[in-house]
Amino acid sequence: MSTDSPVRADLLIIGGGPAGAACALEARRRGVDRVVLLEKAASGRLKSCAGGISPRGLRSFEALDALAALQDDACSVTAAKLVFGTGNMVLSGDETSTVKHRALLDASMLALAGDAGAEIRYRTAATGALEKNGRCVGVTTEEGPVYAGLTVFAAGAGSSLLRDDRPRKVLTSCTAWYEALRFKTGQMEMVFPPEISPHYMWLFPESDTRANIGMCLFPDRLQGRKVFDLFDELAARYFGDRLAEARVFAGPLVHPIRSVRRFANFAPPGSMVCGEQAGLVSAYTGEGISVALESGRAAGRTAADILTAGHLPPAGEGRRIGAYEQEIRRRTRAFLAAGYRLCRFGPVLLKAASLAASSSRMQSLITRMMTK
Repeated sequence: MSTDSPVRADLLIIGGGPAGAACALEARRRGVDRVVLLEKAASGRLKSCAGGISPRGLRSFEALDALAALQDDACSVTAAKLVFGTGNMVLSGDETSTVKHRALLDASMLALAGDAGAEIRYRTAATGALEKNGRCVGVTTEEGPVYAGLTVFAAGAGSSLLRDDRPRKVLTSCTAWYEALRFKTGQMEMVFPPEISPHYMWLFPESDTRANIGMCLFPDRLQGRKVFDLFDELAARYFGDRLAEARVFAGPLVHPIRSVRRFANFAPPGSMVCGEQAGLVSAYTGEGISVALESGRAAGRTAADILTAGHLPPAGEGRRIGAYEQEIRRRTRAFLAAGYRLCRFGPVLLKAASLAASSSRMQSLITRMMTK
């Protein structure tokens, strides 16, 4: 980009994760002419994310007509082994989850958006929001300004582009990836160390021989320790014999997770916020891909409604963006509330589960708790 000729877009999207890619894909399909997406890194950057796609997430991919992003290099999961201090149980249900290496998932989604006609600009970081008369009109970058009719912020939990003072739960996620690791095909594993309660450590298979191991925890559970040291200790405790035979090919990486209790579009007029930047992540499981897709798709649809309607007065634009906020608030209310409740009551349920591991009713309850 050149400062002599600023880039102008109908719709500008900040962030190339699932929310941003879904927004670009939906907007292009609905007739928005010039859609520009800025991604600060190269295509398919790796982050501390297990890449788990819940049954809800699979339905979100289907609704977006984006199941093609999961055709290659994805691993189906039909069971979960839960390991407690007093024993373990294996859960299985009627629905299937999927795991895809996060860098590959992002690259596949961006490829779909690009094929639909969106302009993807890699290695282009937004450095600030541009406002005129109180309305967002684009962003600044190191290469120059990018102006837009509408802007969607989907830059993730670490973004400082917009100020958000809402109460939230902040977690730390740490993930590493291993090759030649032994595990049961189609089965994820979850262990519950007391050191990180109410959260857990996981093993998610990504292929027949590759898996990621990670954990989420509230920062105060570190008690002054370094997150990498605690990760190494717990990984050795629960997976040590298998790790001795495997090799690390990426990580461990650390990433913040910020979860809110209630969605709000805190972006300035002329813009929307979606996905992880909006705090749309479960405070318990750390899962956010499903609602990232849902919010990104809704933002793309809203942008198309505004941009293809001709010149709308500010009130008309505001009503449509307000309707977007209400839709995402409705869609995510139960999801976000469940994460908060599980942080509070999950350890009690899991303790009961460990004492009644053979109970089919308890297994059914835990299955619903972990997958919805």
